[in-house]
Order: sequence, then structure tokens, then C-alpha cells
Amino acid sequence: ELTMEEFERYYNIALKDGLSRIDPNPNHSFSMVSIFFLCDKIAPEVLSAVKKRKYHEKYPAPGAGWAELRLAAVEVCSRTRAANPMGKSLLGMYKDAVR
Repeated sequence: ELTMEEFERYYNIALKDGLSRIDPNPNHSFSMVSIFFLCDKIAPEVLSAVKKRKYHEKYPAPGAGWAELRLAAVEVCSRTRAANPMGKSLLGMYKDAVR
């Protein structure tokens, strides 16, 4: 089961790792950090948190672009799913992959 504690821990690790890979320079337009949880069971409060979680960073250097977070979670057994607004595309990719 993905509990709120585990969600926060894995979310922070994945976001930190994703952001560390971005090189905001004048040629950088934007980057998407994608985090996708695929679980047997997800606590209801985690599903709610996934829907509300947002991250946006605009880099200060002129023309250095920005970064956004795509976040989604799927409970495999019940097919319950949740995503933040940017993460809805992840759910579409998952749906296509498991047909």
C-alpha cells in the first residue's frame, strides 16, 4: 500500500532527481519531470494529494525556460487512478499500454 509517508518520500526523491537533470541555459525551453506510481493499493489521502500536487519553476536567467511536474498514480487491482492536471497524459499512456 502506498501510504502518505511513502508517497512523500518517493515523491521528494524523484522530484529532486528529475530537477537535477535539468540544465537551464539560454537554449532550454522547458522540462517535464514525470512521476508515476503503479501500486497494488493506494491510501485515499494519497489519491487526493496526487490530484492537488503541483510544481512549477521558472528559471531566473533570461531565456532559461521553466520546469513542470507531471504526476499520476494507479491502483492496479481496482483501476483507481489519480493525476495532477499535467499528469493526465500519463494516465492516457498507461491506458494505451495495458489494453
